[in-house]
Amino acid sequence: MRYESWKVCYPAPLRRPPIHRWPPWTKLPLGDVRRALVRSGLPLDDVRSIVELGAGDCQRILHALTTLPSLNREDLTVTCVDLSPRAVYWGMDEWARLSLGLSRRRLRPRWSMRFLAADALGVSSREIGSPDVLIDWMMFHGLTEREILRYRRLIRELRPRYFILKCFAEPGGEGGRMASVVRGVRKRRWSEDQILELFGDQFALAGPSHYCRERIDIDDGDGPRHAKREYVFASKTQEVLR
Repeated sequence: MRYESWKVCYPAPLRRPPIHRWPPWTKLPLGDVRRALVRSGLPLDDVRSIVELGAGDCQRILHALTTLPSLNREDLTVTCVDLSPRAVYWGMDEWARLSLGLSRRRLRPRWSMRFLAADALGVSSREIGSPDVLIDWMMFHGLTEREILRYRRLIRELRPRYFILKCFAEPGGEGGRMASVVRGVRKRRWSEDQILELFGDQFALAGPSHYCRERIDIDDGDGPRHAKREYVFASKTQEVLR
C-alpha cells in the first residue's frame, strides 16, 4: 500500500539516525523554502498563518523562519502536516531544541508551532484553518490521478491567500524515466500549462515561476538529475502581486 511505504521510509528508531542513513530527499538544500519566500514578493510582514503539506521532518520551514526576522513573530502560527509519524517526531524534536536555545540556528523561535501526523489529503479547514500561505514542497508530484482531484478540492477548501508549489517540471529533466524512491509512488512531470489549468481558476501567478535542477545522488531514484519548477500563486480574490 502506498501510504504504508511512506510511513516506513524514515528508518527506525525514532531518534534521528546518522546522516548517511537519511532518506535522499532529506539531503536537499535547506534554504529552498527560504529562498522561495524571499523572492516571492509576498507581504511577509502581514502573514499570520503558514501551513506546509508534506512537511517531512520540518527542517525546510524551520530553517526559513529562524533566518527570516520578518516571520519570526509572536503573531505567526505555523502548522506542519506529514503522513510519517517518524518525520513529525524529528520536527518536534528540532522545535524543542530551538525553543530551548540548544540549536545552532541564528534565531530562537517566537512563533507558535503545530505538528500533525496525518494524511495531508484528509485534513480539513476545521483542523488547520485557511492559511495566509500554503506550502507544498514536492508532495504533489507523487499523487495519483484520483488523489490529484482530492488535492485540488483540498486547496479550494483551505482557500489560502498564497500558495507555493514545487514539483517536477517538463521539459528540462535528464536521465529518462524517473524511478520510484518509495514503493508504489509513480512521480509525474508537469508543464506550466498543466499546472495553470489545474489551479488557474482559483489562483494567478504572483510572479514568474522559477526553474531549478537538483542533484542528490545518482541512486536517489530520480535519475542523475531532474528539473523542478517553483510556483508562487496569489488567490484571485485579492490583487495579484507584481
